[in-house]
Amino acid sequence: MPEKRPLSRSLPWLLLAIVAVGTLLRLPGLRTELWFDELWSLLRVASFRSPAEVFTNFPSATNHHLVSLWLWLLGPDRAWWSYRIPSLVAGVGAVLLAARLGLRRSPRAALWCAGILAFSHVMILYSTEARGYALACFFALLAWERLETYFERHSVAALAGYWAACILGALAHPTFLSAAVGLALWSAAVLMLPERRWRGALRFVALQGVPALFAATWYWLELRQVSDAGGVAVSFWDALRGRAGDLLGVGDLPALQTAAAVLLGVATLAALIRLALARDLRWLLYAGACAIGPAIVAALNEQSLRFPRYYLVPAGFLSVLLGTEIARSWDRRHVRPALVLLAVAWVAANAWQTWVFARDGRGHYLEAVRYMDERSPGAPFRFASMGDTRAEVLVGYYRRYLPPHRQPRFVRGRDLVTVAPEWFLNHLVPDEQAMMAPVVQFGPVRYRLLASFPSSRLSGFREGVYLRADLPTP
Repeated sequence: MPEKRPLSRSLPWLLLAIVAVGTLLRLPGLRTELWFDELWSLLRVASFRSPAEVFTNFPSATNHHLVSLWLWLLGPDRAWWSYRIPSLVAGVGAVLLAARLGLRRSPRAALWCAGILAFSHVMILYSTEARGYALACFFALLAWERLETYFERHSVAALAGYWAACILGALAHPTFLSAAVGLALWSAAVLMLPERRWRGALRFVALQGVPALFAATWYWLELRQVSDAGGVAVSFWDALRGRAGDLLGVGDLPALQTAAAVLLGVATLAALIRLALARDLRWLLYAGACAIGPAIVAALNEQSLRFPRYYLVPAGFLSVLLGTEIARSWDRRHVRPALVLLAVAWVAANAWQTWVFARDGRGHYLEAVRYMDERSPGAPFRFASMGDTRAEVLVGYYRRYLPPHRQPRFVRGRDLVTVAPEWFLNHLVPDEQAMMAPVVQFGPVRYRLLASFPSSRLSGFREGVYLRADLPTP
C-alpha cells in the first residue's frame, strides 16, 4: 500500500514519542505517598535477615514476591519513588512489547497498541505502584511474544524465553494465570490441529511442561497457604461494568460504565468472531486471556471482582486486540471519523483520570499525621483509628518524619473508650461511595471531623481527621 512506506519510515520516531510521553505521564505517580499495601510489604520484609524469607516467611496476599525481593534489597529508608522502579520499567516495557506484537500485523497496529498501553490511566497507575501487577502484565506480554517467535522460528532461545517469562510472571502475581490460560489454549490449537493429535499433544506437553510443573510446585509450596484478604463482595455485572469503565477511563459514573461495558463487549466479541472466521487461532489466545482466565481468577477469589488491579493482565491482551482491530479498520474511510471521535474521547477521559491521580495521589497520610501534630501543643498527640492494622502500618511508617520527641501514641480500638485519645483517624477506600461522617461516636466518646484528605479512586485510602468533641478547635 502506498501509505505504508512513509509510515514505516516514521514509525521509530512515532513509537519513540509514544514511549517518551507514556513515561512522562508515569513520573508524577512515582512521587505519591506509599499506601497501605506497599507499606505492609515494605515493613514486613524489612525484618527479614535473608531474601529467602520472602518465600518462606510471608504467606500473604500482599506478598508479590518479585517486588518484595526488591523492597528487601532497598530497605525501609529509601525515597518513595525508588521502591516503584521495577513497576515503572515493566510499565514502559509493556508499551514496547505491545508495539512489537502489533508490528507483526502492521506498522499502524504497532502505533495503536503502543498508544493504548502508554496512555491508559489504569496502566499508568499500576506501573507507578510498588506491587506486582505491572510486572505480571509485562511478563504476560513477553511470554506471548516469545511463544509467537517460537512458533515462527522454533528456536531454543525463544522457548527458554517463554519458560522464563511464565515463571517470572507467576512470581510477579498469581493473576498471571489469565495469560497462562490463553497461551495454553492457543498453543494447544496451533500444535494439535495441523497434525496427528497424539504427536501434537506430545509437542504441547513438551512446550508447556516446564511452566505447568513450576505452577503446580508454586501453588503447593506457597499459594495454597495464602488467605483471602477479604473485602466487600460485588455482583458480577457491577464488576464487569466497573472494569470496563476503568479500562476506558470513564470513572465511576454508572451510566458511563454501562455504556463502556456494552461498547467494549461488542467490540471484543466482533473481533473474536472475525478472527475465528478468518481461521486465525489467536482468537483462542484472546478468549482465554480476556474471558476464560479472568473468570477462573474471579471464581478462585470472589473479592478480586472489586478491584481492577487483578485484571491488568487481561487488560494488556485486550489492548493489543483492540489496537490491531482499530488499525485494520482504519483503511475503511467511512469508519475513520467514528474511530477518531472514540480515540479523542478515550484520550480525554484517561487524561482526566490521570490528572486526578496526580492531584490526589494514593492518599495524604503524612499530611494527616503532621496536621494532628501541629495542632497538638504540649505532649505528643494520641490517636485511635477505624482500623488498628491500617493505622499501625500507615502512621507507624510516617511518624518517622516527625521529630523524636513528637512521636504519637496509638490507642488500640479496644481501649478507645477508656483512654479517649484526642484524635481519631477514619480510613475509607476511595471506591466506597460513603461520605466522610461529620461526627463519629464510640460510647460516650464523640469526635467531630476537622479535615479530610483525598485519594485516587483505584488506589489508596481517603483519610478523615477527627478531634474529640469536648476539645476546642486548635
